[in-house]
Amino acid sequence: MVPEMVRRRKWRNVRVIWQSDGHHNLVEDVPLQKWESVLTINLTSPFVLIKHFIPAMKKRGWGRIINISSVLGVRAHAKSAVYTSSKHGLNGLTKVVGKEAADTGVTCNAISPGWVETEMYLKALDKKVKTDGISKEEAKTILMNPTKKYVTPEQIGENVSFLCSRAADNTTCAVLLIDGGISV
Repeated sequence: MVPEMVRRRKWRNVRVIWQSDGHHNLVEDVPLQKWESVLTINLTSPFVLIKHFIPAMKKRGWGRIINISSVLGVRAHAKSAVYTSSKHGLNGLTKVVGKEAADTGVTCNAISPGWVETEMYLKALDKKVKTDGISKEEAKTILMNPTKKYVTPEQIGENVSFLCSRAADNTTCAVLLIDGGISV
């Protein structure tokens, strides 16, 4: 689908690519189909988008590729082999593409947020309550950034805006942690 749109010159002015998806489970509980699905969404899809849009970005002499990773792309967490593996791979892809495009005006970076109050977080919270037999408030104290604040979508968006700006012309291959210190 993407190659056909590129060939037909649909989306030819794409300058920014931004995507993400999440999933958590024990290794032995992950069906191969789920593994393949998450890797397709979190790693293969960004690869395909980059592969097909970066030539036009390079030709224009400017472009921004921003992958939405996760704090789990820089550390490991039990019960998240699929998600963690996909985000580590995405961070590697980010660095390779950033290096390959370094002298073209195209940058490639990743944003790695900590806990954001999303549907994925709320599911993790409910699972923690059930599996540990604790209250929701207790689970929140465990599943919280050290700053005791969630990362907000607005904070992520502000960082995307920065990475899209001329101020970020020399920011490439970076994995920007917006995690309230949870990765340390």
